[in-house]
Amino acid sequence: GKVSESDFIEWEPIGTGFSNAYTGTFDGQGYTISGLYFNDSSAKDVGLFGYIGANGKISNVGVLDSYFKFKENGGGICGENYGELQNCSNSSTVICNMQDGTGGVCGYNSKGTVRDCKNTGSVRGKATLGGVCGVNSYGTITNCFNEGTVSVTVTSANVGGVCGNNYSGTIKCSYNTASVSGQEYVGGVSGANYYGTITNCFNKGTVNGAEYFGGVCGAKYGGTITNCY
Repeated sequence: GKVSESDFIEWEPIGTGFSNAYTGTFDGQGYTISGLYFNDSSAKDVGLFGYIGANGKISNVGVLDSYFKFKENGGGICGENYGELQNCSNSSTVICNMQDGTGGVCGYNSKGTVRDCKNTGSVRGKATLGGVCGVNSYGTITNCFNEGTVSVTVTSANVGGVCGNNYSGTIKCSYNTASVSGQEYVGGVSGANYYGTITNCFNKGTVNGAEYFGGVCGAKYGGTITNCY
């Protein structure tokens, strides 16, 4: 039969902010979770997990055929990560309504680690976003890739195939193969690189922008980009 929005029960993310962060260890053992639905354009910290604390570790899980729409800090696996994500994947639709921190896998990665993760879902919205991670602030993204379309519709937003804004973070051995489009600060690997490090990464996808756009990085403010193509 026909499925309507009213058939979905809205998902409540696990770990809802700093005071209620998820600090445990979750091993999905290779299973996938589907049918999660979240639609609140004023919410933050949205995903399978909302907010992962410094001791939290999420591994070996995929989120597919799900839908997340929110205001800021959202992704298929988690909204904010201060811990570790390993071998996680997203093939769901992720839509940001207003503010920074949107990614297919992780919205805002702060001093955390995202490794061996992939996104094949659609990521779009009105603020800084990336295929794998929206903002990588002092964090590390390693061995990750994006195959999902990434697009932003407003100016002054950073958008990248792997990461939107790499702020004093590290991105290594990661790549993008899908189309990335935005207005300014658009990059195949990272939209903007603020004092961050990007090493051994590549982009095969089409990059569309009006200004400050590039195959690997849209705009670079300090930092280093090494051995990328």
